[in-house]
Amino acid sequence: MRSSFFLISLLFFLVFSGCTGSPENDASSQSATESLFLGASVLTKPNFSLVLPATWREFPVSEIGRESRAIAAFRRIEPITGGYPNIVFHEENIPKDFSTLEFFAISRNNEEASLLGFQKISEDHLTLSGSPAILFQFSSQPEADKSEYRYWQLFFVRNGKGIVATGSAPKETEKEVIFEIESILKNIRIL
Repeated sequence: MRSSFFLISLLFFLVFSGCTGSPENDASSQSATESLFLGASVLTKPNFSLVLPATWREFPVSEIGRESRAIAAFRRIEPITGGYPNIVFHEENIPKDFSTLEFFAISRNNEEASLLGFQKISEDHLTLSGSPAILFQFSSQPEADKSEYRYWQLFFVRNGKGIVATGSAPKETEKEVIFEIESILKNIRIL
């Protein structure tokens, strides 16, 4: 019941929220968002919930293997050229007085130092469920012999934990997949 109320509220908000921009862009963006979330399911995890489009599914964290701090993982059902776009949530223990901005700064510095060809794409400061969050986009090569990837990282702090959701897809991915990943991340509800 609570999940369906959240989904109805989210859809109502998406349909009736005011946006800036031209009416044509607003209408097409609104229509695309409505289409994406048709047949969606609401998944609740410790500290957050998200609306997962019918084109995505949850998959076992154990499939990630190398990521010991992963708490949830989601993947697009249909692959694209270069693999399956995915979103993986990690949890970090942080000092209780750490802000989202402090968690983001430390995490980002560590990330930049460890990746080949790091290039910042954007940094957006958001409010999700009344809590601050930062959505950071960048591209890099995970390893010298691999193709370049585009990444989205959503940072937020909840209950003494730093949580980062990392979305990834091949850099030259379709706009539809980029829209899906950004919509999932921007519509997370922090609990």
